[in-house]
Amino acid sequence: MTTASEKKGQGTREKLLDAAERLFADQGFNRTSLRDITAAAEANLASVNYHFGSKERLIQEIFKRRLGPINEARMAALDRVEQQVDPVSLESVVEAFVGPALRMCHQWDQKGSVSRLLGNVMNQPDARLKEQFVDQFRDVVARFSRALSSRLPDLPPDEIHWRFLFMAGLMAHTILWSHDMPRLPGGLSYDDDVELTIRHLVGFTCAGMRSDAIPR
Repeated sequence: MTTASEKKGQGTREKLLDAAERLFADQGFNRTSLRDITAAAEANLASVNYHFGSKERLIQEIFKRRLGPINEARMAALDRVEQQVDPVSLESVVEAFVGPALRMCHQWDQKGSVSRLLGNVMNQPDARLKEQFVDQFRDVVARFSRALSSRLPDLPPDEIHWRFLFMAGLMAHTILWSHDMPRLPGGLSYDDDVELTIRHLVGFTCAGMRSDAIPR
């Protein structure tokens, strides 16, 4: 049974994560201090040390909170595809990777600024920050690289690596620019139909995946 003090502690922890995520999205990681975070969360400075130990650990927990569910959904989607479909199509593998990210970020951005938070990671010169971010994806990259290789047996491993990188870049670009798309020529809007956006992204990505290997 959870005690009242434990519930209060859990509430403070979540408030700190919410405040830090919002400030990191608005101001960037380096410009946001622990005092900024505790002030926004209406908590004392000691609470950060109690729940996380350091700013670096707090950032790591934010990454886990957002990227963990996305990666779990990716693995589960690939499990379903591999168990239910024979043969597994390239489209289904790519959709299992990009679909959960677009759906969850779209949902989260209705209440927050997750896409801007992720954008700030990519724009940071801090090597340690990027390493923390990349660490969240190691198992997913290994699993999906094998799945892509099995669908594209004529491509060498280094070509699979490059195409995985391009797939991830297309996905990230779509997420980061999603809210600006209505201002582009043609008035595209990711917010109107995220599933249509996913279908376009999957189709475009698979066309590139199936192209001939680059000559050496």
